[in-house]
Amino acid sequence: MRIEYLAFFKNVDGRKETIFYLCGPEPFLKRRARERLIGRPDFKGYARSRFQAPSLNLAALWEKIAGRGLFSMGEVIVLDRVEKLSAANKKSLLELIDRWEESAAQGTILIFVSDSEKKPDPADPLEGRMMASPAACHVFLPELRISEVASWARGELKRRQIEISASALDHACGVLANELHAWNNLIVNLDLSLGIRRRASLEDVTELLEGASIDQERIRRRFYDRALDVMIAKENSGELLCQFLSDVEDIMAKSPQGETPAALGLLRGFADWTYEMGLAKAGGYSSRRKRDPDLDRRLMASAKRWSWDEVIRLYDSLIVAERRIKTGFLPPETVIRQLVLNIFELPASLRGGNGSAAVI
Repeated sequence: MRIEYLAFFKNVDGRKETIFYLCGPEPFLKRRARERLIGRPDFKGYARSRFQAPSLNLAALWEKIAGRGLFSMGEVIVLDRVEKLSAANKKSLLELIDRWEESAAQGTILIFVSDSEKKPDPADPLEGRMMASPAACHVFLPELRISEVASWARGELKRRQIEISASALDHACGVLANELHAWNNLIVNLDLSLGIRRRASLEDVTELLEGASIDQERIRRRFYDRALDVMIAKENSGELLCQFLSDVEDIMAKSPQGETPAALGLLRGFADWTYEMGLAKAGGYSSRRKRDPDLDRRLMASAKRWSWDEVIRLYDSLIVAERRIKTGFLPPETVIRQLVLNIFELPASLRGGNGSAAVI
């Protein structure tokens, strides 16, 4: 059945449904909803499984649904990117759910997560079933208005026993608008910086948001996403390359700190992904990947395309790029462009005579 998102969050721990369908355009709320469900006190001791809809193995999913682990009290199963299911797989999944419900098996919780930003579609076989079934909880997570975000922020701060002045909240609204990721970072930073003084003033918020730009934050997130695409592609893709270089130009132009800090920040983006990719190649599993199954999928795809020698050379390239920026050897934007072109492994005709990438 359809549940309004506020009602869902107010009673996450008390919901009796065994199937949850999370959708809508706000990724932060979807992630928070998933985390709240997985972390429910009554699910303590449950095993966790995660599947990706595009590569779904229905037999493996049924094995998890029908059988409980030997040392677990139950199973929480997350199926991500359900909007990517083919019509045939949706039909098979619904048949699987029917078998499960007929068996009256206890201790299994299904969480379906859709990345689609479209409005709920009752005509879709799977989503329509989730919207109508009393055993299911269908939650649409919308993009919030600024006033709604401010109300949410007050609640989050109150939960952390932090008061905030009206002027401080108004200033944050003016800078952060309705970007929940940025708001969450502000709340976390206030919690850490205030110490025993649990009242946030305008000065506190202004200091933490100094130089912040919501447009730049959006561009930076887009850059990080493109950077991972570049590392996954690891080949000449003209469209992706143009998008990426356009993002570089936007960040450089809109950075309030100037080109050098912006370029170093972009290098950190590549360094973060290189670290995560190396961890994935080594079989490690970071908390960041656990929180974001799509990121986990993309990093694993990236790790398969890079040898260890190439990962080491990429680290070396990042060190050289950082040195060139900090010493002023080359303009910051030129250094970033060279790094990107080298990652794409363009033909020698497009590179400089010394082996470095040509500036375009």
